[in-house]
Amino acid sequence: MAPQIDYFQHIFLPVAKRFGIDAVCDIQRRGYFPRGGGVVQVTVQPVEELTPITMTQMGNITDVNIRSFIAGRLPIRIANETAAAACQTLEQYFGENVPNIRKEIVHEQAAIGTGSGILIVATTSTGCILGGSALGKKGLPAAKVGKVVFIRTYMWFTLRLLGRCR
Repeated sequence: MAPQIDYFQHIFLPVAKRFGIDAVCDIQRRGYFPRGGGVVQVTVQPVEELTPITMTQMGNITDVNIRSFIAGRLPIRIANETAAAACQTLEQYFGENVPNIRKEIVHEQAAIGTGSGILIVATTSTGCILGGSALGKKGLPAAKVGKVVFIRTYMWFTLRLLGRCR
């Protein structure tokens, strides 16, 4: 399954910008499985040459942004519960060294279909951007979705810390 458009917008594009790629992603309408129908316009400025970057040191996680959303007929409490579970799991993981955590709860008004999801974006002291995302699923408790996205992001943190992903 493809990553959410939010992953492209909040993780891929900021990293691409470091290479000198100037792009803007305008989400005009979201579409959810199985109907789909989302509309996105991406504008990319021409670039003659990419700027090389070095990202060999992960650094310490300084900021974490949590974006939890629902669309369609789902109650906003689902987005709140998902974000709360992710936040609680992050606080347990980091203990006393909890980074700055910001939560954004969104009810997507202009969407086709019904869905929910969450995106965690972590920024480090060296400018690295790490992230993970998960989608809600009928019958899957919202709190579990929040923990799933943490686990995906945690795996990324751990692999980077062990030096296995470069």
